[in-house]
Amino acid sequence: MKAYQLCAGLDSVIDMRIDQVYSSICTLVFDRLIAWSLPMLLNERISNLSDPLTGGFRNLI
Repeated sequence: MKAYQLCAGLDSVIDMRIDQVYSSICTLVFDRLIAWSLPMLLNERISNLSDPLTGGFRNLI
């Protein structure tokens, strides 16, 4: 009985660690993706606003 309880406890600890590793990897990938793509998106948005061909600031006024 004790061996079964030990294995069950160890199994839950391993599951918990795997969940932590997966969430850490997902967070890291998501953070890197945002850090990589956000400047490009903002730069494109700002250039569209200030581009006279698209009428950027004229549309705002």
